[in-house]
Amino acid sequence: MKIRTFTVAAALFLAGSAAFGQEAKKKPVFAEVVTERFDAWDTDDDGTLTAVEIDKACVDGTIKGPEAAAVAALKRIVRSDKYELPALTREYLAKLAASDKKDADAKAAKVDADREDSTERDSAKTDDTTPTPAPTPRPRTAASNAAKLTTRPNFQRGFETCLTRIEKSNRSLFKSEGNPTIDHCHQGPLGDCFFVSVVGAAVKRDPSGFKQTVRELPESEGGGYAVKFGSGKEIKVSELTDAEIAISSTTSDKGGDEGLWLAVMEKAFGTSRMQAMPDRYTTESATDAIAKGGSTATVIRELTGHSTERITLKKRYRPAGLEQYDASKRLLPPPAGSRVVMQIAENPAKLAAKVREKVPAALKAGRIVATGTSEEKQPPGISGKHAYAVIAYDQTKDMLTLWNPHGNTYSPRGGKEPGLTAGYPTRAGIFELPVAEFVRIFNGVTIETEKKASGGRS
Repeated sequence: MKIRTFTVAAALFLAGSAAFGQEAKKKPVFAEVVTERFDAWDTDDDGTLTAVEIDKACVDGTIKGPEAAAVAALKRIVRSDKYELPALTREYLAKLAASDKKDADAKAAKVDADREDSTERDSAKTDDTTPTPAPTPRPRTAASNAAKLTTRPNFQRGFETCLTRIEKSNRSLFKSEGNPTIDHCHQGPLGDCFFVSVVGAAVKRDPSGFKQTVRELPESEGGGYAVKFGSGKEIKVSELTDAEIAISSTTSDKGGDEGLWLAVMEKAFGTSRMQAMPDRYTTESATDAIAKGGSTATVIRELTGHSTERITLKKRYRPAGLEQYDASKRLLPPPAGSRVVMQIAENPAKLAAKVREKVPAALKAGRIVATGTSEEKQPPGISGKHAYAVIAYDQTKDMLTLWNPHGNTYSPRGGKEPGLTAGYPTRAGIFELPVAEFVRIFNGVTIETEKKASGGRS
C-alpha cells in the first residue's frame, strides 16, 4: 500500500512538474533569455552589447520567438533618447531585468487582490486609452537631463510587449479577404507618425489601389517584397524578421487580421532613405532611417509622385524672433523649457475659410491631406508633436474627420461637451472636430496637388 501511495504521489509530482515546465515555456523571462543568448549576440566577445551588435541581431532572420523579442526590447530602448544607459553587460541586463520581473509580479498580485475586493471597473480610469507618443528628440533642460539619468528602462515589460506582437501578428502581407483598412493600425515604437499618417490616408482614399502598391516576391526573385512608389521608384526588401515585426507598426491590433503591409511599407521607405543618403544612415535596420521624425510633404511626394501645397495655421518663433510674438494668439501655453513658441498665423476666421476652400476640394478629388501638432500641450486625447491624416469633411456640420496613427480610443470625461477643453470622442484613432477649432489646434495642412513632384531628397 505504501508503494502504491508513493507511486501515485510520484506520478502527481511528475505531472505537476511537466505542467510547470509547459507554463514556464509559455512565459519566458527576459533575464533568462539574455543570460542564455548573450554570447551569441556579443560578436566581438568584449562582454558588452553595442548598438551595432543589437542592430545585427535585429535583422537576423534566424533569431525568432522569445530571443527575437529580447533583441527587439533591447533595440527599442537603445534607440530611444529617454535613457542614459551604462555598458550593456550580461550582469547589468540580467540584474535589471530580474528586478523588472519581480516588480511586475508584485503589481500583478496586487491587481488580482484588488479584483477580488471589487469586480466593478472605474470607467473614469479606463476611458482614456491614448498611448504615449513614440519617443522623439526634445529640447533638453537641466530637469529633463536629470530625469534621463535617473529613468530606468523596463526591459521585461518591453520584452513582453515585443513577444506578444511576434506571437499574434498575421504573417500574410494582406488579410485573407477584401482590401486593407486602417481599422486596426497602430503606429509602433518609431517616431514615424509623419509616414504612417500619410500611408493611412492613402489606404482610406483607395484601398484597392493601395493594395497594388506592395507585392510579395516569389522565391525565383529572391523572396521578400517590392514596393512601388508614385515617384516611380521600386524598393525591394527582404522578409521581416521577428524582431523587425516587434519594433514596427502593426495592423493586427485587438483581433485585427490586416497583415504585414504597414511594417513592410516602413521598411521600404526606410530603405529608400538609406539608399538616397548612405552617409547619413549607416545602420542595418532600415527603420532607423525613419525613427526620429520627418515631413508628411516628403512622404506624400514619394508615395504619390505629386507635389504638395501647405496652409500655414501657426507661426513658429524662436528666441531671436520673439519681439514679433503675440502671446494672445495662442491656444495653450508652451511647455516648460521649450525653445520654440507657436502662435496662430492670422485671424482664425480667415484660416478656417482657407481650410474650407482647399481641404474639401482635395478630399473630393481623392488627394491626400495631412496635418500635425507642435510640442505645446494639446486638448485631452490629442498628442503633441504628432502627425494626423485628414480623411473627411462634413459640410453640413462644418466638421473635419481626422485619423491618429496611434489608433487610440478616447472619451471626454465626466460627460463634458467635446471641444478644446475636454477633447473629442475618438475610436480607433478617428475623431471629428469643427473647422473653427481645428485651426486653433493644428500647425498647418499639407495637401497633395495634381502636379507632378520635382526630384529631391527623400
